[in-house]
Amino acid sequence: MTCVVGPRFARTGSNPPVLVVDCILLVSQTGQKTACCSVLAMTLDDVSFRPARPEDAETVFGITRASVGGLAGAAYSRDQIENWMGERTPAFYEALIARGRMTVCLRDGVAVGFVDAIPGEVTRLFILPEAAGLGLGRRLLEIGIAQARLGHSGPIKLEATINAEGFYQRHGFRSVGRGYFSHGVGGVPIEIVHMQL
Repeated sequence: MTCVVGPRFARTGSNPPVLVVDCILLVSQTGQKTACCSVLAMTLDDVSFRPARPEDAETVFGITRASVGGLAGAAYSRDQIENWMGERTPAFYEALIARGRMTVCLRDGVAVGFVDAIPGEVTRLFILPEAAGLGLGRRLLEIGIAQARLGHSGPIKLEATINAEGFYQRHGFRSVGRGYFSHGVGGVPIEIVHMQL
């Protein structure tokens, strides 16, 4: 197996950097590629980013619930908001964190948002309502895109909430269709927007 140490890159324009990512690409003799990306905790003023830890599961669950309740209310009905989390518990997020792909954003040492990605897709990005509009969602999206590009050379996709469609469009994503998701407890379907970068 060949190990290619891929770019260590930083978002420029600020000192210290907002984001530094170390990437390693493992290539087998058959050409199969496996990517490993590590987001290093870098601080800018009172904001930092670090890989999620198992003890973050309850906080990430709470961020998701607060983000949906506080930011999506104008785009979805009350029934949809109440149905959003379905049967999910913090254990669901603990399993995601164990995969090593999630990054949390901390402000003054308190988690205020997170992003999760797999090759080719930013799978989750949520931020607390009180932290929205500060540029932290953009920073989390940059981390998610960088992680989604590892081991993937095609378009990056995501499923956006209706209220977040404009945010993703401002960052280069285009809407390619609409769909619905439900979290297994019945009730009103939740509309989402399929997007690609």
